[in-house]
Amino acid sequence: MMLIVQTFMLTAVASLAVAQAPVWGQCGGTGWTGATTCAAGSVCTVSNQYYSQCIPSSSAPTSTASAPHTTTTASSPPSSTSVPTGGSGMQATTTRYFDGLEGACGCGSNNAMFSWQAGSAGFYTAAASQAIFDQANKSWCGAGCGLCFQLTSTGNAPCQGCGTGGAAGQSIIAMVTNLCPNNGNAQWCPAVGGKNQYGFSYHFDIMSNGNFIWDNAVVDFKQVACPSNAMTDFSQCVCASGA
Repeated sequence: MMLIVQTFMLTAVASLAVAQAPVWGQCGGTGWTGATTCAAGSVCTVSNQYYSQCIPSSSAPTSTASAPHTTTTASSPPSSTSVPTGGSGMQATTTRYFDGLEGACGCGSNNAMFSWQAGSAGFYTAAASQAIFDQANKSWCGAGCGLCFQLTSTGNAPCQGCGTGGAAGQSIIAMVTNLCPNNGNAQWCPAVGGKNQYGFSYHFDIMSNGNFIWDNAVVDFKQVACPSNAMTDFSQCVCASGA
């Protein structure tokens, strides 16, 4: 997975000074001048002539396309005891990204994301920081995959110069379909038990291709039941089967 920071976006691409690309980082492609070897436990996998990515060698799907899984439509998120449920004053930072890739919950085909992840289906999707994605530090099919959270803007950005915040009191529903790893994204995405640069333990990087309602706002968050159409969409993902 590659998360790109351009003013308000993240990046999982290792700097040129780093000898190895992190898991889900870019490791090759036409014009690529960064690291071409991957961190331990991942393999540089060619997506196309322009882009190669470090995919976990022990947990990545063995095929490039997966038949949709069939599940009973439900309005409740998968049960989990290892993912924070939020509420009671719990807050997180947010940013936005758009990379077009299936992400760490396997929601795509041939490494391209399903179209519903772009926020056009009445809910948003997000790359969550490690503690929300999986507290056991899994980087593929974490316990948080397919969980939904209500994010309510406080109206404030976490610092001057890192967003305008805005939309105070407005809420969205975001489903976790990706991981925002601490490696390469420590400014925003903390490790389990740690905090990001702004003092927050949790982060949501929201998939948006522009015109989002807030700009890097700090949010109050809590786990909620997913909309039934979100659960139906998630049933297409590799990790819906508990892979």
